[in-house]
Amino acid sequence: MVHPVKKRGRPAEDIWPDGSITKIVFENFLTYGHHVECMPGPNLNVIIGSNGTGKSTIICAICLAMGGSPKLLGRSERFSDYIKHGQDSGSVEITMSDSKKSTPPVIRLEIRRPNSTQYFIDGRKVTLKQLREFVDTYNIQIENPCTFLAQDKVKSFSEQNPQLLLENTERAGRPDLLEMHEELKKNRNGGKELEASCADLERRIGAIRASMTVLEPRVKNFNEREKMHEKVALLEKKESLLVYEEMRKLYDERKKELSKVQQEIAQARAFLQPLQKEIEELKKKVADRIEVLRKLRHTKSGSVQEIDNLKTRLERCEQEVERVRLQYQRSVEEAQQYDSRISNTQQEIRVVEEQLEACSHSNAVDLRPEIKRLQVEYDKLDKKEEEIDQKQEGLQRDERQLKQRFNGLFNAI
Repeated sequence: MVHPVKKRGRPAEDIWPDGSITKIVFENFLTYGHHVECMPGPNLNVIIGSNGTGKSTIICAICLAMGGSPKLLGRSERFSDYIKHGQDSGSVEITMSDSKKSTPPVIRLEIRRPNSTQYFIDGRKVTLKQLREFVDTYNIQIENPCTFLAQDKVKSFSEQNPQLLLENTERAGRPDLLEMHEELKKNRNGGKELEASCADLERRIGAIRASMTVLEPRVKNFNEREKMHEKVALLEKKESLLVYEEMRKLYDERKKELSKVQQEIAQARAFLQPLQKEIEELKKKVADRIEVLRKLRHTKSGSVQEIDNLKTRLERCEQEVERVRLQYQRSVEEAQQYDSRISNTQQEIRVVEEQLEACSHSNAVDLRPEIKRLQVEYDKLDKKEEEIDQKQEGLQRDERQLKQRFNGLFNAI
């Protein structure tokens, strides 16, 4: 067991930084057997011993108990290989200093075969993630080769490029040093972007100046043209103002004329007011006349139908008159023929009578039948003439009646 060296005049506990290892207890871990304790000092600790005495065992215990991976040691990657040979389990317990706590925190790692691990903080079981978060609160960087370097990983330390070495060195220093470096890199990148942007702006400014040199005469012409446009616009406004003045005068004149006309209208209304009653009466009379006219139009529609009927009847009467006229003409012609036959018969009778007077009695006896025949024929002709006369009188009467009907129809039309 190794005890720390105490400085004169000050207790050792007063000079332990937070996160310092004050005690390590080994149980069946690699070289160490049943129970081994190691108590480092608050300053630089140097472990000296021959090969196989367990110097690397202390480094491996600190790495694994602080949540580091076996890969960082450059040895076996199986936790069970760190158990002492011939044992089924092993453990490492590390006590740390913390000025903010009344009881120093204790971290414990337990390893069991075939390959299981358990982590504890102050006797409370935790996960590997929780353990690493707890270790990070003390700024303990197991994975940083600048703060923790196993002897089998010395080669990998020398293989770091300058940038990675600088970053790991910054991590080993102040916690915010790397953040400041990253911020500086971002600012540098931003500065490069600004430089590129400035160069691009200068190039664009040069192009703009060249364009301005080319456009300056055009701009001058444009400004002159704009001034002319403004002058034209001002003149147009003045013209509009003059037009407005003229229209305002014309408006005043028309307003006066309107006032005069309104007065005349008022006088006319006063004059026409007495006539309003007469106009209303005339409107009433006109309405009555319109009603009468409407009735007459209705009556006219019936009269038109009646006139059409009368026209039809008139046409029939005209046809009847024509038929009677033709019949009358035929009767006249027939009467003329009978008159001629009667005249001829009378002539024959006279001839026969003359012959009777001239002839003898015997001869007279022979002519009697002829005379009788002639007399009978004469009687027939005479009767026929009377019938014709009666028929002519009837036709003349029918003709007069038809003429009267025709005249009546014509008057009705």
